[in-house]
Amino acid sequence: MGDILHHRLSDLYNVIAMAKRACPQCHVLCDERDFRCGCGYDFAAADSEMRLRARREAASEKPAPHAVPDAPAGKAEAPSPAESPRRPRRWAPLLAVFGPMAVVFGVMIHLWGHVVLDNASRDAVSEADRKRLEEYMARAYPPKKGSTPRLPERAGAGTPDDPGPLRPPVVLVRIAGAESDPVFVPDGKGGGGVLWIEPRGSRGNVVLAKRLLPTGEISWSGDRGLEVSRGEGRRRDLTALADGDQGVMCIWTEERGGVPSVMLQRLTWSGAGLFPPGGLEPGSFSKRQEGGRVARDRQGRTLVFWREPIVAGHEVYFQRLDASGKILGPANGTPVPGVSGQIGILDVLADPEGGCILAWTLPQAPYARFLKLSAEGKPVWRQPATIAAIGSPVSWLALQHAGGAGFWAVWRCGDERPSRFRSQRVTPAGEAAGSAVDLGRITLGSEGVHAALAPASGPVLLLGWVEAPSVGPGHARFQRCASGKCAWPLEGLQARKVPGDIRRVACLGDGTPKSEFLVALGEATGAGRVWAVRTGGETGSELRSDCGAFEGMSGAPDWIALAPDGKGGGVVVWRAPAGPGFTAIAAQRIDRIGIAGGWDAGK
Repeated sequence: MGDILHHRLSDLYNVIAMAKRACPQCHVLCDERDFRCGCGYDFAAADSEMRLRARREAASEKPAPHAVPDAPAGKAEAPSPAESPRRPRRWAPLLAVFGPMAVVFGVMIHLWGHVVLDNASRDAVSEADRKRLEEYMARAYPPKKGSTPRLPERAGAGTPDDPGPLRPPVVLVRIAGAESDPVFVPDGKGGGGVLWIEPRGSRGNVVLAKRLLPTGEISWSGDRGLEVSRGEGRRRDLTALADGDQGVMCIWTEERGGVPSVMLQRLTWSGAGLFPPGGLEPGSFSKRQEGGRVARDRQGRTLVFWREPIVAGHEVYFQRLDASGKILGPANGTPVPGVSGQIGILDVLADPEGGCILAWTLPQAPYARFLKLSAEGKPVWRQPATIAAIGSPVSWLALQHAGGAGFWAVWRCGDERPSRFRSQRVTPAGEAAGSAVDLGRITLGSEGVHAALAPASGPVLLLGWVEAPSVGPGHARFQRCASGKCAWPLEGLQARKVPGDIRRVACLGDGTPKSEFLVALGEATGAGRVWAVRTGGETGSELRSDCGAFEGMSGAPDWIALAPDGKGGGVVVWRAPAGPGFTAIAAQRIDRIGIAGGWDAGK
């Protein structure tokens, strides 16, 4: 087929590129594409006669049965229909142009076929892995009535047919009391940093940190943890984010002499503090500061926001710092123009194009507002973008990038029953793209409703929430939304393989074409347990894996986080009671097919 196409294209090129030649009768230069001179000489008939004579000379003296007899003298021999010259068609130049394009298109189709076959083989491997996990869980938890699930006692690395035991989770730290939720910052390799606030009696409390290595080992200052803050005082509003490949950037509110102020610290993955010991002050301690939020732009600068009280509510302030912690703006910060009032929720999202997106809500107001700021803190949009909450105040708000098409805003309308979760995409120009989409509806109860948005899932939104009524068990529900359409009803897809009393949920998208995602669930039944469920796709099929329980775990998890491990699986981190007066923070790694305890694979 390739040779035929090559010869056809060569003929077309030769036809187009023919040169002029002289007529043997009148000696006038004629264009061969005319096939006839002005004097009447027929180039086509002459060429046909020359080909016939050459063919006879090459053949034997005895003519073949199908040979054409010699024509009478003085008469031109008429060529047969099969031997008549073929005139080039008028669309020959088009074929010359589009012919190579057809060849390239054929090569692309061929390569696409290989990609489809490769994806089919990967799906087949995935189905085999699913079967392995189901058989393994059936052996670990035999379906017997009245029996208590027990983890396999055999130790070892396992084989491809038997993945090995469900290894117990890693206990990072035991704390005498808990004052706020911890923060987990993944490193993208199966580990990360865990930060928490630990009480110190009459001296207040302190911010501590530990690092979980991809191998399941723990570093940073032994059992106690790395002390991030210094001195006496009370700390609250702890939050943190990954600082590129360097480590962790954390921010908290610290009170000294009854005056709260925002503090900032940057830690490398080796545990070294890049800012002054005890933290850096992006503003001034002379004013009350709270609600600190931090982001990193693409130039490596740190963008810090906080709110300060005024007569009519609050003002939001902004500060810039370079990689070494040097303050680039005024010492007291710069107020963000147009952002004031009774600020409720304050959040910030780094913009891949530079600068950041600032989001805030006003108490009892049925809307949220967004403003794009440059790296210098100047508004890029002429006015803030606004999303409506349908008559109910915004009680929960989350932001997420939309894969280069702006960002997603996901919020909950009110705390009452019924309430709903909604989403709206905002373009890079600050305009609403289409109408808001309902993601879920809460109908069972209004107490203890927790939600989690899967990070870094691009154009696909993954939302999980728990309906925890005051009476009866809690239920975990999920929703997947792509291109403004939800995959499941507004009530959400309920986790069926974990029927216990669910109180916490965390979501993580895996980025596959099937849009599956990993969900971590905290169960309050009995002594509490943490489950990892892989669900999603079009059918919402589920695979359940047990994260195990650490020694001394005596209650339901009251905080849970989930982060990618960079290998298709995830790391689940949670906090749960660990005896009278103590809580513990533990972690477990779930590999790509759902087997717990795969720390060795993270090396």
